[in-house]
Amino acid sequence: MSANSTQLQAANGARFTVHRQSLYDTQIRTSVTVVNSSYRFFGDVQNKPLHITNLRQNAQLEKGNSFQCHGIVMAACNMDDTKSKMLYLLQRNSAISFTISDKTYYESSLGMVSGKIYQDAAKAGAADVSLTLQSFGAPEAKGVAFGKNPWNIDSQQGFAVNLSTSGLAGAEIAAATPTANEDLYLRCELKGLYTRPIQ
Repeated sequence: MSANSTQLQAANGARFTVHRQSLYDTQIRTSVTVVNSSYRFFGDVQNKPLHITNLRQNAQLEKGNSFQCHGIVMAACNMDDTKSKMLYLLQRNSAISFTISDKTYYESSLGMVSGKIYQDAAKAGAADVSLTLQSFGAPEAKGVAFGKNPWNIDSQQGFAVNLSTSGLAGAEIAAATPTANEDLYLRCELKGLYTRPIQ
């Protein structure tokens, strides 16, 4: 077994492994995305590639699998220097909620789980072309941890993280909307322990 997983056996003889692994899903915002709207992470994951999500069934774990959620973090990266206010406006005007079955376990502003916004800017070439890199979460940011009271997502139990944005108007909507061909990837990550049965 690797240092990242443990093999266990239940009283009924069933064997399973426990892995320290995150669950994640990604929202891709484009130039036609409605900014003032709600989006459900983990709700539409089937047939999506691994760089987008590692959940295989919409809004639930596969049969026999379970997840002990220890924390939540949101990440995003903006490299479009014509949209330097985009992350700030989304962070300022967005909130999240984390639900398991029909019960809401956590609610907060987006800023609570995304950490600080930081920016690096470099100049290169004779034309003095700028390169902007912005990202949620400076190195010291760790999202929100649930401490000694993690939440369990059981096999085939429904769950979701909902992101809602509201209150943007006029020029702010334009500033928070990605440029064509400069999509913004928003990633939600649930940190914890993933349990899988051994076949």
